[in-house]
Amino acid sequence: MLFIIGLRRMRYRFAQNRNYPFKFHMIKLKPFAGLVALIALTIFSSCKKENSDDTDTPVTPTPSGNSTYLSGTVVDRTGSLLEGVTVFYGSEITTTDNHGYFTFGSVSCGERVYVRTEKNGFFNGSLGAIASVSSQTNLNIVMTDNSVDYTFNAAAGQLINLPGGASIDFTPNSIATESGTAYNGNVNVASEYLDPDDLDFQNIIPGGDLIGMDQDDAMQQLVSYGMLMVTLTDNSGNELNLLSGNNATITMPVPASMASDAPSQMPLWHYDEITGIWMEEGSATLIGGEYVGTVTHFSSWNADVPSDRAQVRGIVYDCNGQPMAGIQVTVGQGSATTGSNGEFQRYVPTGVSFDVYVNSSALGLTSSSVNVPSMTAGDVFDAIQLSTECVAYVSFNITCNNGGDVNGYAAVNWGNQYTYVNITHTGNYKYLYQLMEAAVR
Repeated sequence: MLFIIGLRRMRYRFAQNRNYPFKFHMIKLKPFAGLVALIALTIFSSCKKENSDDTDTPVTPTPSGNSTYLSGTVVDRTGSLLEGVTVFYGSEITTTDNHGYFTFGSVSCGERVYVRTEKNGFFNGSLGAIASVSSQTNLNIVMTDNSVDYTFNAAAGQLINLPGGASIDFTPNSIATESGTAYNGNVNVASEYLDPDDLDFQNIIPGGDLIGMDQDDAMQQLVSYGMLMVTLTDNSGNELNLLSGNNATITMPVPASMASDAPSQMPLWHYDEITGIWMEEGSATLIGGEYVGTVTHFSSWNADVPSDRAQVRGIVYDCNGQPMAGIQVTVGQGSATTGSNGEFQRYVPTGVSFDVYVNSSALGLTSSSVNVPSMTAGDVFDAIQLSTECVAYVSFNITCNNGGDVNGYAAVNWGNQYTYVNITHTGNYKYLYQLMEAAVR
């Protein structure tokens, strides 16, 4: 069912589809004075009779009883929505629709949820976050293009200088096929250097929550001094890697904002895509303003200082004091997304101070910053209150003709931008969109 709503006139288009037997009762739009916006509101929902054998029955909760409604969106680095992305949550698999949206519905969970994504033409994406238990956990995953940047001959080796000052030095005859045998031929390199000083660093880092496991199997919260994402393939697209017994040298410049505190040596960490955890392996040495280390295989590598863990919690309000769901919040080097009650939470490293602020580019929303002082292990910095610009809201009511539960989502779009609300029950819904220049008619 598709509703096109104008502020000066309202027009409905009803799609006859027996798969969506619900009633849409009310649409109410609160605009900015003097502006006229055209938006589309799309509802994807289906009714489900109680006590049925529907295959979408939620996964049985873990013994702890934890569950969350898990959903999100997948976009590329430009913010464009990605359709047909394969999304994994444990053993469960789904794909994004034409709005870049995915949902697993109600799922069992521990304290943390972790989702990873795959799509041809992109580095694998992933995001971990503290679960909103008995509520909705929204994940916004950004995937990075992995088109081939460099090609070299395996027999000759190559020093590759990346944009931003990082480099990878491949020694001659050091490449292996996927089966582990020596490889001779062209090596295609897709690479991305992630600089902690970049404004979008917190949105694009693998895993998102910077959790590490050190060599003593102790959990650590990491402070990154730079990352490298690297994939190697042959001309047919088959995966390559380093030959056993060989290594490559990686170099990453110290971020300008972190130069005064840069240690002379720090651990290197490689990323485990299955768990979403950085694993300690090797070290990097500070030489002439750059961290230099050797690696024995390629995935994503990270030069990080490990620390104990503390926690930050807060809530985001609009200018009228109403809590806001689905808002992206920058928390130091990481980010969090507000749940249905406007609240957010995130683990953070101890021993460093950082800023917390709204950075929801899809909605064009910002806020002033709150500085979080250095904390010690187990501390909780609570009750952060962030206030954004004024927004407009769409409100509506859902009922089901045959009774029972409903399951789906609603999407509001203006131009190329979308926001979402999960439809998990009958009754009233209200969610926001930001009037942007592109939406004004």
